[in-house]
Amino acid sequence: MIIKNTPENSTFTRKAREVINQETGFRAILDREWNCGRDIRIEVGTVNAPFIVITNLTAEDSFALHVRMTKIELDIIEIEEMKYRMESLDRITSHLYHLVEEYRPVLNSY
Repeated sequence: MIIKNTPENSTFTRKAREVINQETGFRAILDREWNCGRDIRIEVGTVNAPFIVITNLTAEDSFALHVRMTKIELDIIEIEEMKYRMESLDRITSHLYHLVEEYRPVLNSY
């Protein structure tokens, strides 16, 4: 998700980073210099996961997180790992949804 680089959005970004980084296997990827420093880009990075996470924030304060699989087949161990990763992702989604409601981040400028 890309939001304006404002003091209020910086607080939101810090809280979002804490939420994402507390879950094993996930890391917040932040770029405060996006669009020549006018915007902040926030992504949910995965560590050794068979999927990527895509965030979406709309002008109506609608927040959604989507998963795109990078593998076609999973073995039994990967399926078990996926179960725990998806539970972690559910927690991340829930926390980020509440942060969006609380801070109402201002969207990017383009």
